[in-house]
Amino acid sequence: MILNELDVRPSPTFYKSQKDLDMALTASVEILYSAYSYLPMDSDGFFPINYIISTLKDKIPALYYINRNHIIEFYFKDLVRKISFKDDDYIKYDIDSQVQATEILHVGKPTSTLFSSQSDLDTTLISSVHLLRNNIASLDKDTEGYFKVNDLCGTIKKRMPFLSYITKNHIIELFFKDKHRKIIFKDQNLIKYKLKVYLCPPDELYFGTLTNLANKMKDKGIFSNTKKYIKLYCNKDNATNFAKKFAVHMDDKISLLVIDAKKAYGDGLKFSTYEEGEYIITDVKKEYIKGVL
Repeated sequence: MILNELDVRPSPTFYKSQKDLDMALTASVEILYSAYSYLPMDSDGFFPINYIISTLKDKIPALYYINRNHIIEFYFKDLVRKISFKDDDYIKYDIDSQVQATEILHVGKPTSTLFSSQSDLDTTLISSVHLLRNNIASLDKDTEGYFKVNDLCGTIKKRMPFLSYITKNHIIELFFKDKHRKIIFKDQNLIKYKLKVYLCPPDELYFGTLTNLANKMKDKGIFSNTKKYIKLYCNKDNATNFAKKFAVHMDDKISLLVIDAKKAYGDGLKFSTYEEGEYIITDVKKEYIKGVL
């Protein structure tokens, strides 16, 4: 039921890791502290977001992938509530000599909101989920099912004039307020809602994991105590890339478990998907594991 979207869990992130988020947030505050000397600023003290992005990428090469959505995220991760925006594309940090950049890294408060009220946020979230789930004819989507953020924003404002003040940034906020984590972005201007589809899998699928865990999984099966589901892939490279997220040491190696998906499906197990080439199942019993690569 759409109303269930309104519950808020700890906020997700656009960043590849918490370390990247911490580096970007700390560096951005330091840039905004000292930006008066070299970045263009308007009469209200706001700086163009694009300048912050390019400066961050120059200072920290590991953040090469960030875009404006990563900068908007700071608003929801700033503990001391000093980051603010004007329109879509301008940002500033309210200077306070008593606050150090490192003080903002602890995310201990509920996320703030760009909306004028909780009611406006709830209405926008419900409406956006409805529009994205039902493929409303007024919204064009690409071959991967993504809609333009500006089109979604414009449609909501047209349907509900009291939300005439919202911008792209308000739509980005929905990423952090969606209980089921089904609102996703591609680049910075495209959005979609992941719809679960049940389907027949290919004969074999692959699960990527660290090599030191592979044999234990082969003997006992694959399951998750936290997420309650397992992601399998029809492509070895995608399974390997998934496993690399958990490789934190230089000597960590990756192995692939080969899954007999044909047999599992024949035994009645349900496979669902949100993304092409990715298959989700509750767990994988050891009798469905054919071997380790």
